[in-house]
Amino acid sequence: MKIVLFGASGPTGQLMISEAIRRNHSVVALARNPEKINLSHPNLRMVQGDVMNFADVDKIVNGMDVVISALGVSAQIKDKDLPPTRSNGTANLIKAMNKHGVKRIICITSQGAGDTKHSAGLIMRFLVAFMWKNRFKDVNKQEKLLFESHLDYTIVRPPALTNQPGTGKIFAGSYSTFLGSSISRGDLAKFIVDETENNHWIQKALSVKSMNP
Repeated sequence: MKIVLFGASGPTGQLMISEAIRRNHSVVALARNPEKINLSHPNLRMVQGDVMNFADVDKIVNGMDVVISALGVSAQIKDKDLPPTRSNGTANLIKAMNKHGVKRIICITSQGAGDTKHSAGLIMRFLVAFMWKNRFKDVNKQEKLLFESHLDYTIVRPPALTNQPGTGKIFAGSYSTFLGSSISRGDLAKFIVDETENNHWIQKALSVKSMNP
């Protein structure tokens, strides 16, 4: 399978690259700073570029089977200064996919996005409403673009991400069962690559969490 990954230089992105090439998939990864990705493999092609630049996106989407978006913005950037990386970048992905006839996209967003904010805990609702207002405005716009597209999207809304070893057991479903839960980055990477192969959640938005081994 030919996979193109955006948001490749983050810790979750790099784990997804490793998981995909371990399964003998071919991966093209876009990053502004490819040198941050300490991976090398015959099935991996690193491309320097910016998802906010349509030309950079357009040149690598053509011929792909699946697009994976792990777009995000550094937590070090203040909410008031947040660039619309998720929504503008996703708009470029959709435009390029439509141009080249690529239908499948898997997008990682966040718990607290969309209708999950209504069942979130008090602290999460406060963060979404006040501390991370612009961040989640961008996430919600990103999701809206996908919902309104005619693509075979899957939106994955993980709860808290951890760097703990993956359990290999992942539960996926409605957000109401995820309060206080978390998922390891390794388990999230496994779930995303599983979904590229299995296509269980076409045109769905869901939450995921690690289960006890």
